[in-house]
Amino acid sequence: MLLVTSLALAFFTLFHASFALSQSPPPPTADELDSLFAVRLVNYEQEDKSDGSAGNRYIDEDASIQEGVLLVRKRLNPNHAIEGKFTGVIVTAASWDDARLKAETISGATTDDHGRLNANVGWLYKNNQGFSGALHLNYGSEYTYRTEGLSLSLGQTFNEGSTVLGLKLIGFNDRVRNIRFDGKEFNQESRDTYTVDASLVQTIDAISHVNLSWSHTDQKGFLATSYNAVFVGDTFDSEKVPDKRKRDALSVRYRRALKRDAYQLGYSYYWDNWGINSNITEARYYWNVPKTRLQVQTSARYYHQSSADFYAPEFESPQPFQTSDSDLGDFSGKSVGILLSASSLPGLFRYDATYEVGLNYYKRSDDLDFYWLTVGWLLR
Repeated sequence: MLLVTSLALAFFTLFHASFALSQSPPPPTADELDSLFAVRLVNYEQEDKSDGSAGNRYIDEDASIQEGVLLVRKRLNPNHAIEGKFTGVIVTAASWDDARLKAETISGATTDDHGRLNANVGWLYKNNQGFSGALHLNYGSEYTYRTEGLSLSLGQTFNEGSTVLGLKLIGFNDRVRNIRFDGKEFNQESRDTYTVDASLVQTIDAISHVNLSWSHTDQKGFLATSYNAVFVGDTFDSEKVPDKRKRDALSVRYRRALKRDAYQLGYSYYWDNWGINSNITEARYYWNVPKTRLQVQTSARYYHQSSADFYAPEFESPQPFQTSDSDLGDFSGKSVGILLSASSLPGLFRYDATYEVGLNYYKRSDDLDFYWLTVGWLLR
């Protein structure tokens, strides 16, 4: 995957850049059709060690991303709403910048394009019989690729709302500008991605529920990270990966309310036909601070994955498939996070406002650590 896509995805899936465990979101509820205006800012920092030994020791993996997200939703009537989400990303990444600058030298072209722009517009529906639906169109653009996507979500509640079934179908077509690690540029490539997400939310009793989900993704086309290099013999060669990939993920999450607070426990298992398997365990605690409108959410997560069949730190001779991408290697990771939010506070135009700030830190066994800071504001 391209750097911006991979790292931006990590913000929302918590560290699954090339091996994301997709979650099927619940269908829109009546409240989720309400008009809102929300802004979120994210600053992400990934640090390679000073000697370059973290992750892939042959590539400088320092990276910095600043992301801004704007979400606007307008309720049209009791059953319909429209929304738009707009994302802008600025990227500074050592390995990507090196390949880009080499390409500009070879081609004679110049650009200051370091980021990504993305627009997602959608329609939401909910009726009185518990059926819901959503349709979204997506367009994204950055220096090395263009993407268009379409998603359809369907949901149905049963048993007076105690059972919710969800289904989501997603399709993306990407056109990739193929710039290699040495700056050489080849013909444009394409990539297609199709995903099916299914979910079940089942109420157990008045204070607890369980969420089960399964996700399957088929990808075909150009799946390599074009600017990645591998060390072969005594020189560098381009990354080569299969042009097809099948990915599956199963997850279960249990949430229970206490007197004022709540906790959530989760487990996820992922596998694909590249040979990667991963396990995730996580815990979250939601603390409503007494006599205030402040909620504190803490989280802890442990992740471990096996490497792809064609991964190695270096190779003695060229192989049909070869990668030294650290995200496709064998590693484990531990993360902790905290999110502070204050809700139902006076906002602009007399709307209720929610403010939040969060900090997450992730430590990997290959020493490629990173953290990100989020700041958000929402009006209803």
